Amino acid sequence: MRDIEALALRVHDLAGWHSEFYLESSSLKHEELYSLLQSLPCVCVDHLGMGANGLPLLLNVLSEGNLTIKATGFGRVDFNRDGIVECLRSIVDCRPDKLVFGTDLPSTRAQVPFNPSDVDLVVEAIGVEASKRVMLDNALNLYRI
Repeated sequence: MRDIEALALRVHDLAGWHSEFYLESSSLKHEELYSLLQSLPCVCVDHLGMGANGLPLLLNVLSEGNLTIKATGFGRVDFNRDGIVECLRSIVDCRPDKLVFGTDLPSTRAQVPFNPSDVDLVVEAIGVEASKRVMLDNALNLYRI
């Protein structure tokens, strides 16, 4: 954990970059990881945190820190279409400025690769106006463009 923290702080200090985490959100039950994500200056968790079981923990970190969540790789998550919709809505309800959409292309190792209907799912879940923010504005902020 110290190495992760040191690297995350270094890349942020040198280039303003965020640290990207590919993790199962239920792993946030480990206090050391939970505290680390809260303490870093800019963090992003991929694929909606991978699992529904850890969503409450992920939302806690989201509400308290500098966390962004990527709505990518819907074929990687352990919940169904309705679960994805519920997850997207929960994130937008908590922090509409901290959800970013991405295609996850080329979708390596994903059981189900990106499909253009994933975009439709986001719009259905959170509406057109919030989708514009999630698909453009939030990404511009995360990547400092």
